[in-house]
Amino acid sequence: MKLAVDGDCGCGRPYTLLEGIQGRVQETLRFARPDGGTRDVQPVTFHQVMDTVTAAGWQIVQRPAGLDVLLARPGEVDTSVLAASLSSALEAQGVVAPSVTIRAVETIPHTALGKAPLIVRGP
Repeated sequence: MKLAVDGDCGCGRPYTLLEGIQGRVQETLRFARPDGGTRDVQPVTFHQVMDTVTAAGWQIVQRPAGLDVLLARPGEVDTSVLAASLSSALEAQGVVAPSVTIRAVETIPHTALGKAPLIVRGP
């Protein structure tokens, strides 16, 4: 979270204004913009799409070649529709959507600490 912006809220409330709220840095993925710059995309963009998928779990891994979407024991999932939905959600954030590969897996990989992160930033 970035703190204090100078000035008062236009609504008249006496609270400190925040410049912005950010998610965990490790869950933010960076993508190219059409103008050649980059933009960080917050996890909520992925949650809005993935939380509608019927599966025991999911994980999005950013790799140099694109996004790998892992679905643990998925139900009936149209992978082409899911890939298109993720691409559209990213384009709505003003970034160039990378290729999206969707794979069914038995379980979502865990870190050395035993956590199964939903968003994994690649190298």
